[in-house]
This record gives sequence, structure tokens and C-alpha cells, in this order.
Amino acid sequence: MPRRFLSRLLTVTALGLWSGLASAQPTPSEKARVAEMAGAINELMTSLEQRAEDYPAFLDQLEQGLVSIDEADATVAELIENLSNATAQMEDGSEFDTAIDDYKTQTTELIAEAEASNNSIIKAEVPNLQAVLEGLEEDDEARARTVIEARNLIRTLEENREAIAFFIKADSVQRAAELIRANVVDFSEIIDSGKMVASNLLDETSP
Repeated sequence: MPRRFLSRLLTVTALGLWSGLASAQPTPSEKARVAEMAGAINELMTSLEQRAEDYPAFLDQLEQGLVSIDEADATVAELIENLSNATAQMEDGSEFDTAIDDYKTQTTELIAEAEASNNSIIKAEVPNLQAVLEGLEEDDEARARTVIEARNLIRTLEENREAIAFFIKADSVQRAAELIRANVVDFSEIIDSGKMVASNLLDETSP
């Protein structure tokens, strides 16, 4: 409805240019000018409609940033808790560690069985099984080393809870500032386009 109203307004304004020529037809340049003005108004309306459509999502993003700031301390606590739980799952004596030990035992027994076998096909698997056992040993050692590193990391995070929460908040503020600036720039560009349309209308209707 507003777009049709503006188009009619433009048409009436343009027709005013020809009011002194009751029987005359608009020239090609006059037609082009009207088409240009109509196009500018349509672009302005499209921009405003798109802005209205995008606005709820924009507000949601700003709100989410505020939520992130409010929940920063809880986020850090959850991070440390999740890391602690993951570390516990890798500790000596954990189900995972026990499973590794069980597979090392199974592999060792298979190697002994293969070495004692009179079947050449089975015996040929000894080198492969030894490589598997070595891999399990290496992975178990890596697990133990990583657990120590994880404990150190947890301790560091615990000691720097405030700093981590601060950077979460700072990141939310920076992201929001970028969104706000982009929104202001977009609005300014729309207003500039509207001012240009208004200026052209005034020029056309000036005596």
C-alpha cells in the first residue's frame, strides 16, 4: 500500500510538469525522469522492507550477546567441569585405561599363541601383532602424559577464571559493536537514499 501511494504521488508530481501542456504528450526525457524516480522510490521501499524483515534477528543477536556476558562466569565453570570429566575418563584405572590394558593382554597372548603355532599362516602374523602391541603401549603412554597435561591445564584455568570470563565478555561486546555499527551504516544509507528522492521531488515541483 505505501509503495503504491508513493508511486501515485510521483506520477501526480510528474504530471504537474506537464500541466501547462494539456494536449501535449510527455517527451522521452520526461518519461525517463519519471521512470528513474519511480525506480528510486521502489529501491527505497525494498530497502525498508528488508530492514524490517531483518530487524527481529538483529535484536536477537544483540540479546544473545548480553546473555553471553551474563553467563560468562557460568560458561567458564562449565568449561572446567567438562574438561575435568574428560580427564577423569582418561585417568589411570579408568574404564578406558582398563580397556587398553585388557587389549594389551589379549595381544600378548595372541603373540604367544602364534609363536607356538605350527600353522605357518598364524605364525606369519607375529610381526603384525607385535606392531599392534607396540602401538597400544605407545598410546597408553601418550594417554598418561596427556592426563598430566590436562591436570595442569585445569589448574591454569582455575587460576584464571576471572580473565577467561573477561575475554568472553569482551568478545561479546566487540561482536555487538560490529553489528550495531553495520546497522547504523545501513540505516544511514537508506536515509541518504530517501533524502535524494525527496530532493529530486522538490526540484521537480519547484517553479
